[in-house]
Amino acid sequence: MQKSGIPESFHTFKTKSELQTPTPTGHQFAWVGADGGYGKEPAFVRGLDDMNEIFVVDVHKDQRIYLEDPQPIIRRKKETRAEEDLTLSGANSICSC
Repeated sequence: MQKSGIPESFHTFKTKSELQTPTPTGHQFAWVGADGGYGKEPAFVRGLDDMNEIFVVDVHKDQRIYLEDPQPIIRRKKETRAEEDLTLSGANSICSC
């Protein structure tokens, strides 16, 4: 990598999605399209949504999609064997696409 002129700070492993995570550039696209490799990554999709981009992304056929916040809970047993619900705030955020 020395001969390529790539700075030392860029010599770290990054996934495909980390390399392509959208960052504001001041340019707006007419629309953005991406395959399931990107569509499966919530950070990538949220980044597009945060930048107010119009986008269409493929997802894997077994990926769960929620149109509304599912508000996940954890069931925890009390000492009396009754169950108590705990809300997981922000644990499974969804995109408001």
